[in-house]
Amino acid sequence: HLGNCLATTWKTLGNCLATLSNHLENAISNPSTDPCDNYTILDEPWRATDRSYNWWGLHCDRDISWNGWYRLLHLGNNVRMPDSCVNQGMCGTHAPLWLNGSHPRLEDGVVRRQVCGSCCLLKAFPGDYYVYEFVRPSACSLAYCTGVNTYCFT
Repeated sequence: HLGNCLATTWKTLGNCLATLSNHLENAISNPSTDPCDNYTILDEPWRATDRSYNWWGLHCDRDISWNGWYRLLHLGNNVRMPDSCVNQGMCGTHAPLWLNGSHPRLEDGVVRRQVCGSCCLLKAFPGDYYVYEFVRPSACSLAYCTGVNTYCFT
């Protein structure tokens, strides 16, 4: 599973980094795109790391028009994207997408992180939550995960 993830990641990393560089430059130079002021809540229980997929309900984030920043919730609670490997078949999909790196501190501002199979920008906020700028995954049966054991408390 990890070998396939790494192969897919290397294949798409060049395009992903170019896209993210443009997004990062825009976010820094255009204050109206500040994720603190403009994000969408993403609270879909099927994305949780403890949710397996059913053959009739396999989710695919490639079919979503990702636009802007997203704040992750699980059943109304602030959560983080998992930052360690998530088992195949969890998060309502065949190949879960998880953050390959640490979450930023408040003073880090907007940072770029690799996601298994894709990549994203993210930022920490006072109030103990994060926002993520997701990109369209390179293949179907890939979906971004929310951690069920990664609740953020203020």
